[in-house]
Amino acid sequence: MTCAAITLTTAACSSTTTAVATPTTRILTGTGFSALYPESLTVKTQTTRGATQYQLSSHGPLSDAGVPKPGAIGITIQAVPFAVIEASRSLNPTTWTPTQLVNNTVGTPPGATAITVADPAHSVSFAGGTAYALTLSYTSGSTSNVQEDLVDIHANTVYLVELDTEPSLQASGEAAMKTVTTTWGWATT
Repeated sequence: MTCAAITLTTAACSSTTTAVATPTTRILTGTGFSALYPESLTVKTQTTRGATQYQLSSHGPLSDAGVPKPGAIGITIQAVPFAVIEASRSLNPTTWTPTQLVNNTVGTPPGATAITVADPAHSVSFAGGTAYALTLSYTSGSTSNVQEDLVDIHANTVYLVELDTEPSLQASGEAAMKTVTTTWGWATT
């Protein structure tokens, strides 16, 4: 395959994607991937017990569960190696069906109420392959939230990309998440 421009912000050669920042985006280089994100978001990175989490937020830090403050947009990216899952939960992700992948990866914050599946788990195209997506709505404290999840397995690692925001900010949140997911590229080894 020859090199070809995919968009103004992404160029592809072979099976890898290299993100190129624009005046309105920044590059996030993470564990096994890189992607663009809107410059209006801040990033906090945390590694705990071998799993790495990237929290992107439009206003202030996200909660430990990845929930933004009221009036904000939050995107959480988690990269969890199989070894971490196997050691901590005695599960073997290599045997998971798509349903098990989603069920073992996606959750709502502690104390969430009025949890509703707005869009059940389904396959989607992502980074040159197939991932699985799910949309939930819930209430956290007194704030209604929409949670959109994308889950994929790549190079013996489970990746979760999750948007959390209030319904009134869903379109803006989806635009930010689209920037991340459409520019996502896997690192080469």
